[in-house]
Amino acid sequence: MKLVLLVSLIFSSSVFAGGICDRGEDVRNKLLKNLGMKRCADVTAKDLEEVTDLVIIYDWGNHKGDKTKMKTITKEDLAGLVNLNELVIQFSEIESLAEDTFWHLKNLRMLDFSHNLLKKFPKKLFAGQKDLRYLELDSNPMEGGKFPVGLFKGLESVVELDLDELGLTEIQPGLFSDLGNLKSLDLTENELNTFSADSFMGLRALEELEIQGNPLKGLDKSVFSKFPKGTVVYEWE
Repeated sequence: MKLVLLVSLIFSSSVFAGGICDRGEDVRNKLLKNLGMKRCADVTAKDLEEVTDLVIIYDWGNHKGDKTKMKTITKEDLAGLVNLNELVIQFSEIESLAEDTFWHLKNLRMLDFSHNLLKKFPKKLFAGQKDLRYLELDSNPMEGGKFPVGLFKGLESVVELDLDELGLTEIQPGLFSDLGNLKSLDLTENELNTFSADSFMGLRALEELEIQGNPLKGLDKSVFSKFPKGTVVYEWE
């Protein structure tokens, strides 16, 4: 048993010792730039622990299908970034994220995957992100018109949540129930017709709600009655 464990540890160490050459090109190049290094094979686990931000923003003017844009990102691309605070990938062409993509990133404060091609958000995608404060998922062609209930479970530190331009048609009761410290919620430019009495359950610290650009019909203002005093609701431009 000891021999097997030793061999396993040596193998794991040797794989990682190979640097970051096997990671996606854009992630690899950005990490090298952040670290001030030139050779991907020279990057060590200790080097990766020093990385606190990974920001990749493409030119918004690039048309769809541009071969230079990132198509995917995996947990392997982000391995070893245990002290990462900020992860931003905008205007790319990422279509999906595995449920465990961010599970090992326990120190995230900001996560931004806006302006991509994401169609679905796995229920446990943000599991364990208890210190996350800013979450931006806007401008993605989401399918189905609604999030899985539980997607935002445990995100008690989030203060800003951007969900505009996602094609949302429904806000299920309890979707935001764990977001007790949320101050700003952006739901603009979706396909929301109405809200239920429990759509905003748990938002006891909300300061701003933006719902402009939705085809709301006969909106019952009582759905906002449980908001804190002073909460501003932007209904139209």
